[in-house]
Amino acid sequence: MAIHFAPLDWALALWVIAFLIACPFTKVEESFNLQASHDILMYGRQLAQYDHFAFPGVVPRTFLGPLALSGLAFPWIHLLAWLDVLHSKLALQYIIRAALGLTVVLSNAQFRAQVAQSFGRPVATAYGVVSLCQFHVVFWSSRMLGNVLAYPLVLCAWAQWLKTTRLPLGDTYTLQILRMISILAITTCIFRFDVVAFAIPILGSELWRQPKLLWSLVVPVAITATVAVMITLAVDSYFWQTPWMWPEAYVFWFNVIRNQSAQWGTLPWHAYWTSFLPRLLLGALPLIPLGIYANPGLRRYVVPALVGIALFSGLGHKEWRFILPALPWLNLSAAAGLITLAHRRIKLNFQRLYRWGYRGACAGLFLSWLLSLGMLYVSRHNYPGGHALAQLHTLTPAQPRTYVHLDTLTAMTGASRFGQLHAHWTYDKNETATPATIAQRADYVITARPKDYPASFGQTVAAVSGYRGVRRVAIADWVSAWRQLTVAQAVSAPLEVLASLVPVRLDVVPQLWIIRSHAAPSLADPDHPRS
Repeated sequence: MAIHFAPLDWALALWVIAFLIACPFTKVEESFNLQASHDILMYGRQLAQYDHFAFPGVVPRTFLGPLALSGLAFPWIHLLAWLDVLHSKLALQYIIRAALGLTVVLSNAQFRAQVAQSFGRPVATAYGVVSLCQFHVVFWSSRMLGNVLAYPLVLCAWAQWLKTTRLPLGDTYTLQILRMISILAITTCIFRFDVVAFAIPILGSELWRQPKLLWSLVVPVAITATVAVMITLAVDSYFWQTPWMWPEAYVFWFNVIRNQSAQWGTLPWHAYWTSFLPRLLLGALPLIPLGIYANPGLRRYVVPALVGIALFSGLGHKEWRFILPALPWLNLSAAAGLITLAHRRIKLNFQRLYRWGYRGACAGLFLSWLLSLGMLYVSRHNYPGGHALAQLHTLTPAQPRTYVHLDTLTAMTGASRFGQLHAHWTYDKNETATPATIAQRADYVITARPKDYPASFGQTVAAVSGYRGVRRVAIADWVSAWRQLTVAQAVSAPLEVLASLVPVRLDVVPQLWIIRSHAAPSLADPDHPRS
């Protein structure tokens, strides 16, 4: 398959990397894939050292995603090490996340290339612009969620499906449908079982067009799914040290059969339509109906995507990432709507309305882009655990036999194994130990509850702030911020300047404290053992 990578794809790649650099830390929902990638790179076959045995999570997840990412990152890690530019283990976290982000961008480029073939280059260009303006597309492309690891395969499946737009019904058409369904079957069996919510309506719509298609699909797709299950059984049974380990079967049993996902909160049936989609699509949302109306060929793709969202709406527990596979089709519809306005394709005698509609659409996308920068600025303050662990390493030299306790909030907000820089330190994440027990052995504690530790234990050496909310700014203060803006400030700290020009302020408060034990090793006595 030829690789199509146009300037807009390079722009998306650079934007994804920029967001990664601005916000390098991760949260608890990304923990398994990130820690597994670390352990594969650092420990290899030493399974006893792996994090998932101590912190297995609610349901098991597959190691195939972390294995693939580690394989992609491995040559680059060794090249950078050979060039002597890899000076911190935390840099490996950047590389792993960059590998994922660029894989998503590459898959998106293949999808966009098929958009150009099926709906024209202007629509493909507009699709690229719409994607660049959306926070979730850019920010989450390098995030270690299972849904994001599955997303490149989903985009490849959608690219195969788009090829059928230009094909008559027949053997070649059937082959493309078979490829798409096979990729979705692999994705469902290995990475995300919930992709089936989109595969079912797609298969139904294709069978409606060509009923005989079913007999051409059953055997090949069944074989593909069986092979996928055998692969995940072999790999995950080894890494989990559990016979017949099929992670997605556990997830299906837990979330669908037992309906235990409701423990993490439920939302009303309309939440995807009234809350999640507006936040995902931003300024692209109003363009979608126009794109579907002006391009009837899009309905074949958009309707199954909307049916998939409707199926998810029936579940109580809702998250935006569940409907990620629908996003390319909605963005494609928005892109078609934008080009409709630009080219005035609908023959109405409202030229002025068209002109203002196009200007309004462009303004909406530009505001979406600005809003994505604002959301990035907020997100930078959402990972106090990662910042606290990094700050700890700047406060103290790499002393031997140093014991650090990380509390639950620290571990959940960015303190990954990649951030544990010193191999000879002990980083403890015990969630059940009492402060009294921790105080007996810890040299440093990062905690959200510093008052649980008496003054006799140690002293607070740093406080790390995190995002709590937003507050309104007085008009006079807002106007003053505009007047005091300088070009030098805009160049040196663009995100901070942008945030200062918005009539709201982040409510950033101390959330974690670093406490140093009085008995911790000192510079004068680095080999002093902990009593």
